[in-house]
Amino acid sequence: MTVENKIDIFGEISSYNIQQLQSYQLEDLSSHCINHPFPVQSRLDKAEQHLQERIEELGTPDHADLVQDLSALGLLYQHMARDIHKAFYYHMEALRILMMSSQQQEDDNGCLAKYDKSDYDEQLAVILIDLAFVYESLKTQPENALQCFHQAASLLRNMNAKQTNHKLMTCENGIGRLNR
Repeated sequence: MTVENKIDIFGEISSYNIQQLQSYQLEDLSSHCINHPFPVQSRLDKAEQHLQERIEELGTPDHADLVQDLSALGLLYQHMARDIHKAFYYHMEALRILMMSSQQQEDDNGCLAKYDKSDYDEQLAVILIDLAFVYESLKTQPENALQCFHQAASLLRNMNAKQTNHKLMTCENGIGRLNR
């Protein structure tokens, strides 16, 4: 999924110049989204409509290519609508499909190809981090948040790639916060 497609999921923002969006600081983009003139529900509806179109295009609601769309929708519900239960639903759907697709892609030896395994592990770690934040927001299941952060950290440490350092730091910060 390209930057343009990811931004399109967030609603009307896609009509803005991509260069302008890329030059924003994270805080600027966050406040821009919150203060956007279109209501949050309109953007959520558009994102859900996009998901339905992708399901129709792919022919099944369980296609591996939907994992990123489901995760993005989970983030929208978590951070824009503040609907933790819907966020949890979409993140869990992304996790379910990712796990199911990994089982279908195994070779005769029961292993994913090395390239696929690395992508799978990183995608799994990201979903686990997102779920950890949802569990943490619920405040009733900190042990589940801690478990998700630990699992994601373990996956990221095994990848040993510089691209995952910020994700690993997110996990370690979450673990530290929850262990207080």
